[in-house]
Amino acid sequence: MRKFLLFFLCPLCISFFSFNGSPEIKYKRINERSIVRVSDGAKYQPGIINIKFKNQNNNVALLSTGNARIDNLISQYDLTRVYKPFPLKPDVSKRLPGDDDLDKFVTIKYRGNIDPTDLSNEVFSQNKDILEWAEPEFIYDALFIPNDPLVSTQYHIGKINSYQAWDITQGDTNVVIGIVDSGSDLDHPDLGANIKYNYADPVDGVDNDANGYIDDFKGWDFYYGDNDPNINGGSDHGSHVSGCASQVANNNVHGAGPGFKCKLMITKHAPDVPDNSIYNSNSGIVYMYSNGAKVINCSFGSATYSAATQNIINAAWSAGVVICASSGNDGLNTPRYPGSYDNVVNVAASNSADLKASFSNYHTTVDVIAPGESILSTVYNNSYAVFNGTSMSTPITAGVVGLIRSKYPAWTNTQVVDRLKLGVDSIYHLNPAYIGLLGTGRVNAFKCVTDNPIVALLSNTASDSLYGNNDRVFDVNEVVTFSMIYKNIWLSGNNVSLRLTTSDPDVELVQDSVFAGNLNAYTTYSTTPNATFRVKAKTTCPFDKVVTFNLRTSSNAYSDNASTTFTVTFRHGWATHTVN
Repeated sequence: MRKFLLFFLCPLCISFFSFNGSPEIKYKRINERSIVRVSDGAKYQPGIINIKFKNQNNNVALLSTGNARIDNLISQYDLTRVYKPFPLKPDVSKRLPGDDDLDKFVTIKYRGNIDPTDLSNEVFSQNKDILEWAEPEFIYDALFIPNDPLVSTQYHIGKINSYQAWDITQGDTNVVIGIVDSGSDLDHPDLGANIKYNYADPVDGVDNDANGYIDDFKGWDFYYGDNDPNINGGSDHGSHVSGCASQVANNNVHGAGPGFKCKLMITKHAPDVPDNSIYNSNSGIVYMYSNGAKVINCSFGSATYSAATQNIINAAWSAGVVICASSGNDGLNTPRYPGSYDNVVNVAASNSADLKASFSNYHTTVDVIAPGESILSTVYNNSYAVFNGTSMSTPITAGVVGLIRSKYPAWTNTQVVDRLKLGVDSIYHLNPAYIGLLGTGRVNAFKCVTDNPIVALLSNTASDSLYGNNDRVFDVNEVVTFSMIYKNIWLSGNNVSLRLTTSDPDVELVQDSVFAGNLNAYTTYSTTPNATFRVKAKTTCPFDKVVTFNLRTSSNAYSDNASTTFTVTFRHGWATHTVN
């Protein structure tokens, strides 16, 4: 289907205010779709404003807001349409919490010679007694930095400990992650199986589910106003974001996303030509939470606060939704919206070394940080590419939220966010210049989906001093003990046992288990000479044999696979003599 959209042009607005008589430019026209406000860089659509009444208003008509005073003011600007922007259920008893608040919104479209900022200010200043606010229809920037499309490893999957998380939960097809973005590649071999389809509204020309969108079987395109949210040659951003959240896993194709089996609901907010802007995102957020998404990803941002968007986010939160949004790519200590709104998980970006990515914003409103540098994911036309940006760290976090919701389906969104912010690894020791500005820490999917202790090995020293000759050769049949310092890096637990394992046939485990007992949260422990592991080399063991060991736990706890593997060399080819 060929798509087109007619935008009404608005002349460049100026004010004659400077002392030298030359005009001061207040607004700059970028293209037929967007205007920039010079004073603060806010970007918005021409010929459209939004207002919100303080009380319910059921009298909105084609060219009327239902209020004579406002209608008289705006009628001089060549109105084209006045309407309520969000299709809500006519049966009030079936509405979601927050819907009644959104029912107070009214959108005004016009062709007149006035900038949306000026019209908003004029409408609001003369109607403060009946309006909460009036503002333009803001446009957001997609927050990513393209990189070479080279196939490399997805380091971020291991960095956030997804593999161990997947041993506990592989997501749930009933958990839907909403991707409000430039669209997606719905038939991509690493996305298609995870796309959420609306079987209640098949493509037959009828709005079968009465949600206000005809035939939204695959989602919705809020840029062109149709039911095809495919990218169709436009920005790859939404496809990459989709894979970051829930690239199909365990399908023998390429890589995986942390969400694993979690479904992806897609809305499209960009044209089928290269464009780094996101349009009509508020409508996408409302569509997502109204149609069952329990996690919504917003990988876009602006420095401009919007009362309308905060209202919509509050409504989504009231409906039990968790919204994840990007902190921004300016590399600055500054808020960015929607990330810095209330009731949003604000996500910064780190690199493979757990350092704050150079481009990532940092701020007191940041909640968590996640990998966002050199992230390999899905792009348009069944391809893959490496992108950088908080646009990547945010859907990775959204995928982890999907895992939490899969593991704990009865939890409220408050409980889910609390677990996400608690289930992190602190990286402030690596980022001392940003203390308090990167949230609670770097996301750890494994911690987020377990209630049991997680044992991390901090240090280990092998010795033959207790049962051998203390020459550190670790010769055949010489009993070697391990002095270990370990830490419970997660929640408390009782009656925990530790076990040492190896698959090497040249060593014998003389004592392979130690009872650790009760482990308090975030507490460090050590083995004792009388309660530690003992091993010895067999007669088959060659000289300089390097043996790999793994520290494991009983079933009421977990070991941190990233830290509990270590090696010991047996039958050194040289000896340190301590006695002559």
